[in-house]
Amino acid sequence: MAVSSGSVEQVWGVLLISPDEINLYRKIVKTFKKDKEIKDYPIDLDYYKSCESRVNLAKKIDDLQHQLNREKNDSNWYTKMLS
Repeated sequence: MAVSSGSVEQVWGVLLISPDEINLYRKIVKTFKKDKEIKDYPIDLDYYKSCESRVNLAKKIDDLQHQLNREKNDSNWYTKMLS
């Protein structure tokens, strides 16, 4: 439940956690001092694997976009300095 500007609304979210990340999730829950963990929602592992591959692809795309933006900014900086 989130509270903002005097209104109360219920907020839903999806958290994808791989089996090897469960310890990290538990640390986060402990850090925020939550008494209970979020209930597991059963999923088909084949579906999870396809999601995992899409997330990994999105990360690669994001990394490439970041690299291109950095190179563009560096190029613009050099051009401005030479002007």
